[in-house]
Amino acid sequence: MGASLCVHDHVVLLLPSQDFENPPSWLSENFTILEGGVHTGQSSQNKLIVFADGTYLELFCWINTPREFYAWANKSPGLIDFALTSMPPSTARSLHNDIMSRLGESLNSDELDVRYTLPEAGSRSRRDDVQVKWESSRPVFFKSANRTDFPFFCHDVTPRSIRVPFDDDKKTTHPCGAVGISTVEVIAPKSRSTNFAELYGRILGASPRIVDRNGEATRLDFEIGFPVQGFGPSAVSLRSEQDEMDQNWLRDRGTGIRGLLLSVGGREGHGEEALGTRGIASTISLKW
Repeated sequence: MGASLCVHDHVVLLLPSQDFENPPSWLSENFTILEGGVHTGQSSQNKLIVFADGTYLELFCWINTPREFYAWANKSPGLIDFALTSMPPSTARSLHNDIMSRLGESLNSDELDVRYTLPEAGSRSRRDDVQVKWESSRPVFFKSANRTDFPFFCHDVTPRSIRVPFDDDKKTTHPCGAVGISTVEVIAPKSRSTNFAELYGRILGASPRIVDRNGEATRLDFEIGFPVQGFGPSAVSLRSEQDEMDQNWLRDRGTGIRGLLLSVGGREGHGEEALGTRGIASTISLKW
């Protein structure tokens, strides 16, 4: 496969109402948090942490019984999903056609027989009454629905800067120094790792780089891009359970996003540091 047309769009962080209204210090002291708005279904709202690379972390909160985003309805607080997109001349429809063509025939496993919905309209009202519009395409499965094993896709209808104000330095400058998404880490059970690897390759349109330790493969990195050129490298990283914590994660939360690494600018050397030692904060790290 050649270079992927997919680029990072955003990551979804579900918060309980009290943390949404008054974000904990590991969020408020590290990031500039912007007001988002209420989604069209009037059952959810969001705030945004926007990065200079054109991506963002969405702080998502339910305000009523879910009438949209049903895949997230029964999720526990934390990282719950992530979205990719593509840039012009690629469109929501053309990317959907490309993905469906690559998915082609089933992998002979009904449970992993994933397809994507046709792009559907979505919107929300910003606090200043500006309408934000997009189209999204979500994974569906032969024997189940509302799963987040694989990314969804989000394409802007209104200008991207209306949904993601990445062109305003005041809104993309953060106390922690984060400038964008480095890696979205996905965990899948070892028993299905081969199938998941093949499906991620088909969906992303890219071959992975095998990362090994002592001669043993530990993860597969699928390199993708950003909405704003000049940042990188970046990846969707697929791995299997490595310890009891991972096993518990798969049991309680299922296959899907396990961690988020954010790129940090301006620091010397190389390192990685989680925003906290436990809970949700421990799943988001800074990398430099």
